[in-house]
Amino acid sequence: MEKVHLIQIDDPTDFEFLCCEVARMEFGDFAAARYGRKGQEQDGIDIFAINRNGANEQVVVQCKHKENTIKPNYKNVADEMVVELQKTIDYYKNGFDEYIYACNLKNDKTMQDKAAELTQLSGKKVWVWSEEYLEQSVRRHPSLQAHYAHGNTDDAVLLLNPEFLNKVKNGKPAAFKFYTGLTDELCQWIGVEHGLAALDERRDKVMAKLEGLLDKKILGQRVVTVVEGQGGSGKTTLLRRIALERAKAGDACWWVRSMDTFMGSYTEAIGQNQHLRHLIFVDDWYTYMKGDPGKEFFNLADRRQSAKCLCPDWRPQLPVRRVRQVLLPRYPHCIGSRGEPGHP
Repeated sequence: MEKVHLIQIDDPTDFEFLCCEVARMEFGDFAAARYGRKGQEQDGIDIFAINRNGANEQVVVQCKHKENTIKPNYKNVADEMVVELQKTIDYYKNGFDEYIYACNLKNDKTMQDKAAELTQLSGKKVWVWSEEYLEQSVRRHPSLQAHYAHGNTDDAVLLLNPEFLNKVKNGKPAAFKFYTGLTDELCQWIGVEHGLAALDERRDKVMAKLEGLLDKKILGQRVVTVVEGQGGSGKTTLLRRIALERAKAGDACWWVRSMDTFMGSYTEAIGQNQHLRHLIFVDDWYTYMKGDPGKEFFNLADRRQSAKCLCPDWRPQLPVRRVRQVLLPRYPHCIGSRGEPGHP
């Protein structure tokens, strides 16, 4: 198998995004978020995270994107690490347990020794994330490879993480483009967030029924949404609304447009983060009713008690009996046809 290599990142902000994604995967904290923005005083912190894979330690990450990566002065870098750590300690005192200095430089003994020394002196766990470490993390987590490995530019799976939610919240809605669909996916998300989607009693009933099912703490419960309607009737829009609301409530919401990509690269992230509730929205799900990877997907849902499936876009020409045969034996609850609560 060809070895995965990290892409070159030339922009400091893009480097912060990479480190934030790595923190989410390494610590199992999908709510890990960047702190402030470029130009603001951040007191030595660029990212906040909680180590869900450990003992819920509070983790802060300082990201340093260096221009000189050929012959850097590692002693100066180590000295900078001391200054940045002290700045964070002075401001936050006991507000964190681990400190990570992330940079786009090669592994170096000077930095590693300084991190070990600071761990002893400060009482905080101090680590260095070098370029090699970040590349190894991308190799360990296939979901990172879609955006950060050479040769991969796949947007077929979207995780509604804090950056995406902020982008949607701060986006400018464009009514004409939203209603005509003459633009990219982001415009549709922004339109839903800013209330361009019309509301009606039917949608409210579906929302109320579905949210009631999601809030129940029933072991092994699965939820499948089947919404039948004509093209442009608002099936996908309804599910976007639900996805945005549940993501804001803390659920890990995945919007899947390619089952091959999801099954090949993202299921590991669900398995490693079962402390979260994962809601998987499969766009055009009827495409995967036959064979694999559709069969693999429903088998995955059976094995992962933390994963629940919500499927927008239902084509009436497919026999309803197939829904009964494939879904109902596996899932105790369904939202039924034409957007009305009940079994199809």
